[in-house]
Amino acid sequence: MRGLEVLERQVIHSQTVTHHLKPTKNFIENSTFDTIMKPPYEISTKILELITSIAEKIGEVNASFIVKSSPSLRKQNQIKTIHSSLQIEGNTLTEQQITAILENKRVIGPSKDIKEVQNAIRVYETIEDYKFDSISSFLKAHKILMDGLIERPGTFRS
Repeated sequence: MRGLEVLERQVIHSQTVTHHLKPTKNFIENSTFDTIMKPPYEISTKILELITSIAEKIGEVNASFIVKSSPSLRKQNQIKTIHSSLQIEGNTLTEQQITAILENKRVIGPSKDIKEVQNAIRVYETIEDYKFDSISSFLKAHKILMDGLIERPGTFRS
């Protein structure tokens, strides 16, 4: 009978534990897990700040890998930008011809169109030096873009 008594105690204990584990309004407070799962430290404001800081740093590192574009993608973007910008102004050179100019190869085409592409490449290479809200930057870019194409590039018309 000793084995039967042990079995009865286990069943009674199991029912008691199950009763305590039933979700109630204050489940966490009444749960036996409250003491079992409680970490051996207090989560302080400092710990939360450090966790937040770590998460931000991880995000920055992950973002830096995402943002890096390949050199070929940047070159392709430069070619398309120059082509579309100059095409609006009547330039007849193709993307392939612009690519050849960018690679310092000889191109057959109107000398004015070739000069426009060369000038646009020069501006594109220094684009970060210009300030969008600066008249002097505007005139500096204009001087490079129109060099060899008009009289007095980089100045306002009078």
